[in-house]
Amino acid sequence: MARVAAAALLADGPSMQDAGHGPWAERAEVHQATGMVVAQMGVHEEDALALLRAHAYSHDQSVGHTAHQVVDRRLTFTANENQELQST
Repeated sequence: MARVAAAALLADGPSMQDAGHGPWAERAEVHQATGMVVAQMGVHEEDALALLRAHAYSHDQSVGHTAHQVVDRRLTFTANENQELQST
């Protein structure tokens, strides 16, 4: 079974994942963005991922797109003096 799967994967040739695109690259970017939100907010990983998801939902975009904005430093998460969350 493993040989069949390996042969099928190798037969496909270069894929979008090889070029840094596709579902695996997006998943890695979501993990990286989660870590960045952890550092920005000082929250647990689960909470940081929830913030990314909430921002994506409220702005009608994918979590991958939101993560890309965070990694590119176009989106940051902060809290004001009243502990209200903000994303800029």
